[in-house]
Order: sequence, then C-alpha cells, then structure tokens
Amino acid sequence: MRTVKRISLKARILIFIALIVYAAIVASYYKYYSNTVDIIKSEYKTGINLIEQSIINETKYTEILSLIAEKDLEEDMKKISYELLELYQEDPHVLQWNMDELRDKYGQMDIYVINEDLEILTSSLEGEIGMSFANLPSFARTLRNRMAGHEFKSDSINFSMQKNELKKYSYMPTPDKKYLLELSVTIGDRYPELENLNILYLSKNLIDKYPFIEAIQVHKYDADKGKSDILFFDEEMLAENNILEQDDNLIRTAVETLEVQEHIIQADGNNYTIKYIPHNYMASEIRMNWWGNYVIEIVYNDLDIMRSIDKQRVIFYQNIALTSVIYIALSYMIIYTIFKNREISYIDYLTQIPNRKRFEEHMEVSILTANKRDTKIAVLFLDLDGFKEINDVYGHNVGDKVLQEVARRLKISMPRNGIICRLGGDEFIGAISDFTSFQDIEGHIDTISSIFEKTFKVDDYNISISSSIGISMYPECSSSIDQLIQGADDAMYHAKNNQLKFSLCDE
Repeated sequence: MRTVKRISLKARILIFIALIVYAAIVASYYKYYSNTVDIIKSEYKTGINLIEQSIINETKYTEILSLIAEKDLEEDMKKISYELLELYQEDPHVLQWNMDELRDKYGQMDIYVINEDLEILTSSLEGEIGMSFANLPSFARTLRNRMAGHEFKSDSINFSMQKNELKKYSYMPTPDKKYLLELSVTIGDRYPELENLNILYLSKNLIDKYPFIEAIQVHKYDADKGKSDILFFDEEMLAENNILEQDDNLIRTAVETLEVQEHIIQADGNNYTIKYIPHNYMASEIRMNWWGNYVIEIVYNDLDIMRSIDKQRVIFYQNIALTSVIYIALSYMIIYTIFKNREISYIDYLTQIPNRKRFEEHMEVSILTANKRDTKIAVLFLDLDGFKEINDVYGHNVGDKVLQEVARRLKISMPRNGIICRLGGDEFIGAISDFTSFQDIEGHIDTISSIFEKTFKVDDYNISISSSIGISMYPECSSSIDQLIQGADDAMYHAKNNQLKFSLCDE
C-alpha cells in the first residue's frame, strides 16, 4: 500500500543512515585497535632489535677490550713460555717440576704439560691431570701441529671449554717434540673489569628487563661431528626452559653463512621465535678460534605480546558492545521520536482518533486497492445535532468530553475495513472499503447510527445527542477525495433536513 510504502521508505532511509554512522564508529574503533596492535608489535620488534644490538655491541666491545688485554697477556705468556723452555732444557723431567711454585712465580698462570698422546701429563691444576684431547679430532690436529712446530702460539681470549669464563691459552713445543708446554690464564683473575663482559651476564640483565625473552644460550658447533653442544649457559635458566631443542641444521647454517637464522615453533600452546646469531656476525673482526665457531641462541616467546594484544581486543569488543548499546538506544529514541511526531501529526489531539490528513492518505491507498479489486468505498460524513447548545449549557469542558465519547463509540462501531476521523469541531468523517454493493455495508451504517440512541453520561450529566450520516460512494459519486467528502457532506445535510438516519449522495 502507498502509505505503508512511504513509511517503509523513510524508515529504510533512517535505518540506512544509522547503519552508516554505526559502521563509521566501528571502523574508527577498529582503526584505533589496529593501530594499537601495530604499536605493540612495533615495540616488540624494537625490543628484539635492541636486545640483539645489545648483544652485538657487547660482543664487539668485549672483542676490542680483549684485543688490548691479549697484547699484554701474550707478552707475559711468551716470556713465561721461554722461561719454561729453559727450565725444560735444564730439567727435562717434567714430572719432577713443582707446579705450585711455578704458578706462584708466574702470577695466576696455570701450567700444563701435554705429552705425545695428547694427555695432560702434569699441571698446576691437579684436577686436569690425565685429561686427554685425543678424542677431539679438530683440537687434536691443532695440538699435534703445534707440538711439531718451533714457535710460540697463543689463542685469542675465549670461553673456557669446561667453565663459563673467559680464558686465554698459549702453547710452546719442546725442542725434542715430546711435550707441549701450555699456559692458561683466567681473564677475570687478571682483569676483573672484564669479568662481566660476557653473554651470560648480559643475558641475565636482558631477561630481567624484557619478559618476552625465554632464554639466551651459547652453542659450540663441531664441524667434524656435525652437531652442536651448549657451551655457555645459565644452569637455572636452562632447567626452566628445557622444552625447546636446539636445531643443529640452523646452527650449522649460521656458522657457514655468517647470517642470522630464525624459525618459529609451537610448544605448550605458545609460539616461540628462535634466532641463531653466529659469533663472527657480531665480532669486530673475523678470527678463527682453535675450538671452532660458536652461535648465540635467543628464544623469544609471544606470551607477553599476545596478552597485550588480547587485552586490546577485549577493550575493543567492550567499546563496541557499550557503544552499540548506547547507539542503538539513542537511534531508537531518535527514530521513535521522528515516527511518533509523524504519528501525532495524523492524530486529532482532543479525541485521539485520526485527523483529516490521515483520512486523505487512507483514501489514497483505499482507492488504489479498490481499482485493483474492482470494489467500492463508502465515505461517511457526520456532525452532531445541537452541539452548540451543549457547549452553551454545560460549558466547553463538557462539550469536549462529549466529543471524546462520540469518537470512542464511533471507533468501536466501525468495521475492520473502516476508519473514523475527526475533521474538526463536531464533524466526523469515515470510510468503509472493500465491498461490492451498498447492501454489504448497510448493517454497519445502522450500527454506527445506533450509537446515538443511548445518552452520553458526562460529569453526572446525561446528555442526549443525535446525528445524521451522509454517504458518498466511490467510484459512483466521484473519483476525487475532496469531491467524495463534499458529496458526503451534502448528503448529510439532506438527511438532516429530512430527518433521515442516513442519505446517499446522487451519482
């Protein structure tokens, strides 16, 4: 129907506008959420870069300081090695040497005598006497070459194979090639200020500062065996983070390519990013160490970042939910107010029944329907006889109540396919549609007319009132709404003048 379509179209437009505004609000919230997540990820990435750069800088700094210390230590070790060589020439029975006195003499230098079988024959460190290097192919080859040589050799400062500490080693072969005189010094003993310049100390500080670091460990890669061993680690940290196994292939690739290797794994429902950073990638200069290359392993967990993102996601959904409730309520109030105001514009303020504007729209729809179905419409015009006298005798307040009661009775008496409206004053107009002959509605006309047979009780007054009904028919009388109303008005006066209950207009 036309009226329904008009209302539906306005409703659709309002709803469409409301949805667009709502979508814009959601989009703004999502953009804020997305930007916040990007910032969290960026901070996470920045933290990772700072961590790795700290390790790289620390390694380079350690290398620089180590070079300075090495020059000093190398001179001492070379001097001591020649003195030990002179001692050997004087007394080749190395087992008779007093190692404790020699260590005291050379100030914190540990002394080792390695025989042709690559065993430590004697040493200032009793716990290492009898240790064999023959089962370490690469290191064994290095020792044999140095034993067969004629010159003093020293290694760079590096981590001890047995302890998590920086050490320096030197080697001097005896002229008869029977022994290799080895010296070692713990850097922390000679240079305490370098004690904390190592990955273990740095890793503890980094883990305390960044909760998304799961572990930092150092691996030594053995090219001969094709596998790596954890060389340098925090035992407590290692015990707490034993769910992740090292990847020897990535460690080997890192050593061979001198490039950082990375992979992501899942464990215990969390994602872990593991990076392998080769030593030579970080060092200030590339120097091959006698014990092989080592790789720093950094394990990052996404638990902290996922918690932050989840928190932002919850905030996002809470904002959307709260905004939706408020927005829907506000939109409903606005739309309800608009349609309520529109509804009010169709209602007579006194009687609360439809007014002429609503009647005309109803007639437009009814005429379209009648044309489609080939049916008729009866327009009814009523006014109250002697209503002016009621106002004069009982007052306008009583008169208004009479009009309200008349409107109530008329509304009740109208059939389902009818409508009753107030034109103004004491005039009412109605319409009955969807019938084919006047006989179909004649009973309804009698019902409407009969409402005036009973008195109207208002404020303890019993007021009698009558009315005549004028009727015009569509399409017989006219196809114009205004002419149908005028025709019904003329018929009403005809009925009043002739004291008839109702009168039909002339065709």
